[in-house]
Amino acid sequence: MSPRRSPSVMRIGTAAAKHFAECGYHGASLNEIATTVGIKKASLYAHFKSKDELFMMVFDDALADEMAFVTRCFATAGEAGAHYCSQMKPRYAESVSLRFLLQTAYLPPAHLRQRIIRGYRDYLQHLQNLFTNQLQQQPGLHELTAEQQAHFSQAYLGIVDGLHVELIYTDELSDDDHFDKRRTALWTLLRQSLALAAEE
Repeated sequence: MSPRRSPSVMRIGTAAAKHFAECGYHGASLNEIATTVGIKKASLYAHFKSKDELFMMVFDDALADEMAFVTRCFATAGEAGAHYCSQMKPRYAESVSLRFLLQTAYLPPAHLRQRIIRGYRDYLQHLQNLFTNQLQQQPGLHELTAEQQAHFSQAYLGIVDGLHVELIYTDELSDDDHFDKRRTALWTLLRQSLALAAEE
């Protein structure tokens, strides 16, 4: 969160992120968030004009946190995009930001939908740009045409999107193997396709 924020706003934001991630926008209670922080509900309005303002602050923070995490993942050497996919599951388990981001992106409150979708698309575009840049640095793949790079970057986003959905359902069903099997199968197909493209 921004260092310019007061300690109270930071505490409220942390509590709200967890509560929104667990309950969603409509199920979240400002009173419960205030109680978690140790203040009265009325005191929240000294910092936030509305539930929407608090929710969107948490959303913007989650976007920033997860974009930073993605950037760190892509700074690791290896197959293009592989490290992020390998870290996605543990990240989801430990990061309230990612859980909140995915739940909100897939089930946004209707009146905030456009703002949320714009932010989530920025996140996906960031992922796509990082993947394309890393792909261009891979041995044997730097001669891919711009069209091929675009196709593979879209395929990568398809994998990420599918795995994000699996994270949500795996968490609910406690099926640890299903996510790993899906990730392995999808990654094998991408790797094989890239190998074929490199031979052309």
